[in-house]
Amino acid sequence: MKSLKKEYVAFSIALALASITATSTLAANHSVEMMGKAPAQVKSTFAKNVNGRSKKGTRDVNSAAFRAALAKLDTDPKGAIADFTKILEQDPNDCDAYTYRGLAHVLVDEYDAALADAEKGSALDRNWYMPFYVKGLALMSQQKFGPAASAFTSGIKLDSTFTDFYVFRGCAFAYMGNYDDAISDETKAIAASPDNYSAHWYRLLGYFGKQDFKSAKPDAEKMASLHPTWGDPYKVLGICCEGLNDKAGAIAAFKKASDNFKNEGNAEQQKLCADEVQKLG
Repeated sequence: MKSLKKEYVAFSIALALASITATSTLAANHSVEMMGKAPAQVKSTFAKNVNGRSKKGTRDVNSAAFRAALAKLDTDPKGAIADFTKILEQDPNDCDAYTYRGLAHVLVDEYDAALADAEKGSALDRNWYMPFYVKGLALMSQQKFGPAASAFTSGIKLDSTFTDFYVFRGCAFAYMGNYDDAISDETKAIAASPDNYSAHWYRLLGYFGKQDFKSAKPDAEKMASLHPTWGDPYKVLGICCEGLNDKAGAIAAFKKASDNFKNEGNAEQQKLCADEVQKLG
């Protein structure tokens, strides 16, 4: 199964780094493969969101069958689809089941099915934000970034406190080249959740799109503090330092990235960073 986490990161990386002039060899060749470990925040989104429910639910959301289906979202999304389908056979007007089945469809790359379920969930409860979240994720996966941003905006109108709307709308804005809007959204997400790795990541990519390495550097440093054993934060920190003509900082960051990628078993990225250290040294 294609990782949803890696998918969104890949979209944003491809966008932001494609627009950067060759500040460094590494930045110019920085591909979507850089994310050996993608933001954990995206995965945790699903565990967090399963506590949400429609106010028009026709059945106890805490029922054993429903909770069992929710529990499978992260580990067995196909099983979750089957379980939610059984629930819908008993109650075809179950907004919650449609919406979370749609989320499961996103996780197994069945985006048209996810959109259909999100639309059904939204039709059953126009005031619930989750169907718009599912719709936005499915559209992001189809690289329909304008409609995805619109879906997240609709969700924000229903619940402006849901941080991930800003995280993913910011990613969509970045992919469309709306870097200022992307940075604004991620800044809102960070204000609400300072340790949100994904928000720092996407804001950094917005700054990269503007070639503003000075503003991007604090996000890279924050990501490194959140996940000091990952290679990716140190790699982008190295790119920031190189873009700021901080040779010593770049060498230190790329060396750390190389060591971490080695520990992750990512030989390709380990070599890229090691080569950069050699070039700068």
